[in-house]
Amino acid sequence: MIKNTFTYSISALILLLGFLWIGVACNKEASIGGSDKEGNLSLRISGIELRDGGGLFADDARITSLRIMVFSPAGLDVQKHFKAAELSETMTIKAHVGSDRTIYVIANEPAAITPQLDDVLFYSDLNAIQPIETAQTQEIPLLMTGKQTGVTIAEDNSSSISVTLQRVVAKISLEIKKETNSNTDEVAITSLAIQRNAKTGTLFAASPLGAYDPALGLWNWEKNYNGTHLSLTGEFQSVMDNGCIYVYENPGIIVADTTDRASRLEVKALFNGIPTTYRAYINDETTSADHHYSILRNHHYKVSATISKLGETNVLLLSTKVLPWNVEDVNFDFVKPYLVSIDPESALTEEQEVSQSSPLVLRVKIKAATHSRWKATLSNGLDFGFKEEGDFVSEGDADGETEYSLKILPLKAPGGGVRRTTLSFAVGGNKVLNGAHTNPASISIIQR
Repeated sequence: MIKNTFTYSISALILLLGFLWIGVACNKEASIGGSDKEGNLSLRISGIELRDGGGLFADDARITSLRIMVFSPAGLDVQKHFKAAELSETMTIKAHVGSDRTIYVIANEPAAITPQLDDVLFYSDLNAIQPIETAQTQEIPLLMTGKQTGVTIAEDNSSSISVTLQRVVAKISLEIKKETNSNTDEVAITSLAIQRNAKTGTLFAASPLGAYDPALGLWNWEKNYNGTHLSLTGEFQSVMDNGCIYVYENPGIIVADTTDRASRLEVKALFNGIPTTYRAYINDETTSADHHYSILRNHHYKVSATISKLGETNVLLLSTKVLPWNVEDVNFDFVKPYLVSIDPESALTEEQEVSQSSPLVLRVKIKAATHSRWKATLSNGLDFGFKEEGDFVSEGDADGETEYSLKILPLKAPGGGVRRTTLSFAVGGNKVLNGAHTNPASISIIQR
């Protein structure tokens, strides 16, 4: 079967959750030192593809709006709010030439705080704005923020600075199983709860983080099985309807200050028909995290619960894996899908000539976040395609271990000039990188 694939690639400089690279280029007519002189702040977006209807990325990394604010020591210099339809490969904002500037970036701002952001004049105005209070999991797209200090905008100069975007919320996922002494033990879950989640937060992370004030409000995520019960097995089961919940951070809690404040898991179950309740802190001292009993923004708390026995102590074996959100299980910088291996390696550096009788055959291994899949695309799907037969595929699991074979060939007989295409790989809309390099992995293919 010949499969035609179309792709539209966009070059630039934003890496998924991620970095905004802001190129600073000033008008040639300006002169250094004049506060009335303006320069252009140009944002170029890379490593991604624009989505239908506007917006960037997908799922909980989706960006549908972007606000850039430039502050001088005296206060706001200029700001601009780019909405979904305005997000493009390059976005530009004019700012006055000067030093010691601070750049704030806010993505996916809720409509309820847009008027407040529009009216900001001073740092104090910005710091006084709080995200919307809620007693439920946050909805996608998620609010993200970042800032960079000490930026200089100078005449006839070009430089780049990075702004790290962080989600204002944390992600909590939950899986559960039984591990008992007898194979005949029956464990059925009647309800689950993640208790003591913060109702509100701050736009930007404080340094150092102060403790969350319970007076601001706490809420519980709950799931009741209403008589149907969830029977546990010896294998972990994911128990959240959407795979996770998104909550504001609950920071600054110390071991002696957990009562009624630290987030915890509560499980109500029937152990061989006997009702029992299990409780454990989500991020206690058993984790390798450096912020025990706290929930911090832009972190993923992967909670694995194991019920092993029944007793008055209500023992619940709880393992929490705490990772910066997009690191997941990838030992790499953020969630950057990357090429583990490719055979032949020369395909990355040398143009590959193909014909209908001599197609290009590649073997690849690709690594990304757990349970993710990669997909190969061709920039010229009119003249080239994948031959998917036998062991040859155009997509697969991004587990970094499974090697897949691809076969690419021209769809037309020679004639009419040279035809070209570029083969690339993506995971969830994010370009697969060439190993530890920051450049996307791509293969140039030609038919003469």
